[in-house]
Amino acid sequence: MTKLSAAMKAWRGPIVDILNDNRCFNSSAEGGKRWRVLVKMLFETDKTALTELLSRITTAPSANIFTNREYEMLLRSLNLRRLSYVLLTGEKNQFLTQLPTIQEKLVDTLRSVTAPIVQSEVYLCVRVLLCRLSPHNLSSFWPVILTELYRVFEQVTGSLPSDGSEELGLILAASKLLDLLLVLQTEEFQIHQWIFITDTVDAVYRPDQWSPAAMLDCLAEIVGELPSEGSSKHLDHVVSTSPTTPSVGTRILRRPFLRNLHQIDSIRDLVPFFNQASIAYYESVYSSDGRVDWEAVEEGLYEDMFEGR
Repeated sequence: MTKLSAAMKAWRGPIVDILNDNRCFNSSAEGGKRWRVLVKMLFETDKTALTELLSRITTAPSANIFTNREYEMLLRSLNLRRLSYVLLTGEKNQFLTQLPTIQEKLVDTLRSVTAPIVQSEVYLCVRVLLCRLSPHNLSSFWPVILTELYRVFEQVTGSLPSDGSEELGLILAASKLLDLLLVLQTEEFQIHQWIFITDTVDAVYRPDQWSPAAMLDCLAEIVGELPSEGSSKHLDHVVSTSPTTPSVGTRILRRPFLRNLHQIDSIRDLVPFFNQASIAYYESVYSSDGRVDWEAVEEGLYEDMFEGR
């Protein structure tokens, strides 16, 4: 039906209405997958649709004093999530020509909007871009990505968020982005990963009088000293998650460590990730031979979009 131009008028309106509905992402990940063919075709045939969506992401705040600030940030976050969904439905490099505008909108949002709910969506969108664009096409994006990731984690080392705070969602989003970067192991990231993890044999065999230098190792030590009271139920999901998984025969594929974690109630919930990231990914590089479980990566993206809100 999507290939018949005469039928486009029949399905275009309902698809636009569904995508623009604020309840769109309340459905399941499977529901999101079922709509992806129509969404993909909509943005392939309507060349103005993506431009319109991008314009709504950085719309200037209303001057109306009665406007609810929280609701305004929620709308921005939803528009960012719509962008992530649209990009995910596309083919590899399908939106390459629009990348400069997309990048500009994301960078502007990171630098001008401090609301954690909005910044979290930017990190989700970057994860989608990593899956839908060839790594070399994102070369100009790396300075911003690395700087913002470091900023988020550095703030945690200076001031740990309280249980239940809205900053936890942002920290989880940043951790998931870093998690994916460690899985993909692109050349552009490998030269910088030492900032976040110990990527040498010291990760496995720590020398005497070893002290943490990488960001996640420092966080593991700082957060690990917190009392264990009130530790969240989500811990079990993280501990049971391995960065590699058997596929066919003895073939091993790398997959995200945090793929089953969609919400945290305490910074303690990320202790297993902080503790194991260095050693897990050092070992996975040799056990997986660079192969990535793309099915698990994309499944995690759909679950974060449609089950995380």
